[in-house]
Amino acid sequence: MFSLASCEEKEPDLTKKEMDTRLLGTWKQINSNNSENKKLIFMSNGDIIGYDWKMGGKKRVFYTENNCHLFVFVKGLGIKLSNWTYEHYYEIDGNKLTLWPSLYKNSSYRYIYQKEK
Repeated sequence: MFSLASCEEKEPDLTKKEMDTRLLGTWKQINSNNSENKKLIFMSNGDIIGYDWKMGGKKRVFYTENNCHLFVFVKGLGIKLSNWTYEHYYEIDGNKLTLWPSLYKNSSYRYIYQKEK
């Protein structure tokens, strides 16, 4: 007899996670060289739309810690693409959102967004 065990990451229970409500709404990227209008939409139910620069399934949810640390859970597409949580740090200054992938604010990979009304 044998059994299968899964080490796949589980979807977070958003009722037990923090959510920085300042993120809610639509943010348009303003520092992109790409002509596309890249947007992030943070919804009050925890869904995030437009977070497509990371591979994975279609469902994405977010939560925050300490109003500066963003986590995005991407549900995988089955056996070949597992669930994964990506981390970013962020700062909100008025209607400007800056995201970067590490604890160091001087990271060269910075995404800057402006909040849409």
